[in-house]
Amino acid sequence: MELETPRASRPLAVLGGGKTLTRNERIIYRELCANARPMKAYALLERVHQQGLRAPMTVYRALNALIRHGLAKKVASMNAFVALRHEAGKTAEAFITCRTCGRTMEIGLSQRQVDEIFSAAGMQISDVFIEAYGECGAPDCKKSSADVPQESGGAVLRRE
Repeated sequence: MELETPRASRPLAVLGGGKTLTRNERIIYRELCANARPMKAYALLERVHQQGLRAPMTVYRALNALIRHGLAKKVASMNAFVALRHEAGKTAEAFITCRTCGRTMEIGLSQRQVDEIFSAAGMQISDVFIEAYGECGAPDCKKSSADVPQESGGAVLRRE
């Protein structure tokens, strides 16, 4: 099964083994894909209310399922969620967020890159989620209502 992602340059392979997303999961996933910024659960609820999702728990259940399926991640420092647009051969994600406008860009990391970054730790790394902050410098970059952390001085490494 494949879903067309509105802002992705190509379709995203969703689930193998004949599994499919529920209606609510598809609605939430498409909304996450349609936004260049991480979205909080209640902002998602406001945006999908007209499509029949009216309870916060409905949104949280869909988000949790998308995370389990590897289609979304929680940006811990923002308490918000982003859709993952996996690249072939990439096993981890790094997200770079503009402090001014809140746009977020995903960069896929290969297992070799993860091993190079974390080899000094001497641990078997099973999950990596990297958050980094900077300024995008885009011509239309302006302050948004997104909660973009300002206190972080560099990359924030988090294990989930």
